[in-house]
Amino acid sequence: MEKKAPHYKLAEIHSKVADITSQPFTRTALQGGLALGLTESDMRRIVLSLKRADFYKSMTTHSDHQLWQDVYHGKTETGVPVYIKITGFSDCRPPVIQFKAK
Repeated sequence: MEKKAPHYKLAEIHSKVADITSQPFTRTALQGGLALGLTESDMRRIVLSLKRADFYKSMTTHSDHQLWQDVYHGKTETGVPVYIKITGFSDCRPPVIQFKAK
């Protein structure tokens, strides 16, 4: 299932990513950022720079039609387009689940 409006509040995601005591990225997201030559700090800056206009779509996972994922298209500081997938787990799991070249 897909929709054209974000399921999660970007301000809440920004808050989690801005918390330097947290790990806001899954292993998959970190590996994607590292493959682009980014540091975790670079990745945090990119996610924190996302705006509502960067939203692309919201979709459910294949395994759980109730778990939504918001997709944003951002850019690195050098202008490389990136695909960022975010979800809003209610537990302590990282919200940024994918971060890769678009």
